[in-house]
Amino acid sequence: MTVFRSSLTIGTFTLGSRLLGFARDVIMAQVLGAGPMADAFFVALRLPNLFRQLMAEGAFNVAFVPMLTRKLSDGEDRSEAESFANAVFALLFTLSFSLTVLGMVFMPYLVMALAPGFIDDAERFDLAVTLGRITFPYLTFIVFVSYASGITNTLGRFALGAAAPMFLNIAFIFCLLLLPGHGVSAGQAAAWAVPLGGAMQAGLMLWAIRKVKFGLRLHMPHKHPALATLLRRLGASMLGVGVQLFNSVFSTFLASNLVAGSISYLFYADRLNQLPLALVGIAIGTALLPHLSRALKNDDMKGASQAFGQAIVFGFCLALAAAAGLFMLADELMRVLFMRGAFDANAAHQTALALMAYSLGLPAYILVKITATVFYAAEDTKTPFQTAVVSLIVNVVASLALIVGFAHVGLALAGGIAAWVNVAVQGYLIYKRGLMPQLKASYLRSHALRAVLVNLVLVAVVMGYKTLLPLPAAGILGAAWLSGAIVLALVTFVGGLVVTGLLDKSLIRRFRNRR
Repeated sequence: MTVFRSSLTIGTFTLGSRLLGFARDVIMAQVLGAGPMADAFFVALRLPNLFRQLMAEGAFNVAFVPMLTRKLSDGEDRSEAESFANAVFALLFTLSFSLTVLGMVFMPYLVMALAPGFIDDAERFDLAVTLGRITFPYLTFIVFVSYASGITNTLGRFALGAAAPMFLNIAFIFCLLLLPGHGVSAGQAAAWAVPLGGAMQAGLMLWAIRKVKFGLRLHMPHKHPALATLLRRLGASMLGVGVQLFNSVFSTFLASNLVAGSISYLFYADRLNQLPLALVGIAIGTALLPHLSRALKNDDMKGASQAFGQAIVFGFCLALAAAAGLFMLADELMRVLFMRGAFDANAAHQTALALMAYSLGLPAYILVKITATVFYAAEDTKTPFQTAVVSLIVNVVASLALIVGFAHVGLALAGGIAAWVNVAVQGYLIYKRGLMPQLKASYLRSHALRAVLVNLVLVAVVMGYKTLLPLPAAGILGAAWLSGAIVLALVTFVGGLVVTGLLDKSLIRRFRNRR
């Protein structure tokens, strides 16, 4: 299956999940709002997610997938690959379960470390601790989900792994609609949705593993010849991902000292910013990793360069369009999607400002998911760590400088600045080291210029729409206005791709054809 077809599969299911996520966020904004309870819940939600990203999705897959791909590609008996995967599973389960227990016991200290601004606010602090103990078991479930997705992705089965997040959103919608008012607060309802959704995701991926007939067995941790290599690479990649996660933790750390609601403003804005990041950056990066791993293993530099070049062009073009759309429609998105119930006009305005700031860094967030894949496919985890350290330093300095005059908006801006530095350094190293030797600079320049031209036309069309037809009152008319803006933007964008030759018949054939 080609990178584009794999990306399309992942992106399609991710879109379904994100649409459910929008419904979830609309309900959450109406029920939780952007006050102290919402701040407490978002801190409680971030805690297991941080460990998940550190142990599983970010660090684990980039170390595990290339090794499993190599074992399956070397012509070894599949039972050897299964033995390796089972040894990894035993280790992961032991670590994640132990961390879950320790996290629940020491939850007050975790909250103090992540949100020190809550210490002087007993209500928010106690609530964050209570909700954190409810959400933390999600860690064990989602580590298994990430592990199982790594196996199915390696085997070329991307659909179920991409569909799994839908179940978390379904759990949120179910709990938020049915539990409040029955002796359960809105914050508790949202918190209980987290482990429930994790259990549903784990059940789906257990079925997926059986569907691909992979011999998964849970047993006590034991030595395996390849485990030491995996742990070395995992340690290096965890450092790299940990540095990236520090940026997110640092933003929460600083935001907890701002006015109540600041953490919530950043959360809701980031939710919208994450949609194109997941649809484009993560989808392409996830699909590209096994393709590049196989190409580099077979010394197919032409195939590797072609796949990477197409991924960069594809990602850059879509990233620019998404960033422009979010920036221009930030206020309208917040008013139409979230401004109801406990989410008032001020919350909508403050969140829109944060979204505009996030959108400026969106292309970099997407591109770095693609550039980092080159190093991971070559089993080089050191370079992404080094570039992430540079990014961290930039983020800390920029956050401290910008928070003074721009409050929570400055934190969103700082993250984008750091992401641009990260992708610039990684791109330079890919070029300097000749990692993609058959990728022509002229190819990238010509396609980038055409992408910029298409998006300039897109900006002009959407701004004209806003000028000639201002947003009516929120509600059905507001939703219709926003739908019209999105449809107009999509038609303009696709038309621009066709006119400039960025979307041609050969690209469409790549979506359809298998290798």
